[in-house]
Amino acid sequence: MNETHLFTIRQKENEPLRDYMQRLVEAVHEVPHVNHELLARIIQQNLLPERFKESIAEKPPSTIEDLFMLSQKYIRIGESNALDHSLSGKRDGRV
Repeated sequence: MNETHLFTIRQKENEPLRDYMQRLVEAVHEVPHVNHELLARIIQQNLLPERFKESIAEKPPSTIEDLFMLSQKYIRIGESNALDHSLSGKRDGRV
């Protein structure tokens, strides 16, 4: 497998960022020597519009490790927001 395959891994509609990043990481492990700048561009191109995508565009991470650490930050934020939304729905009787 080569780097061009990574361009085919797109975030699906309603797919959580965690699931998309997991699929991408699995593919990255199959490609030797992935350039972090290329990976940042691939992620930016293949993500659905959201804050993580904007963050990468504003300040591209300098390493793959920084890129994945940043993704973890946005995963936690998204999951926290989803939990807050779920809990507020239960309090309001909208389960």
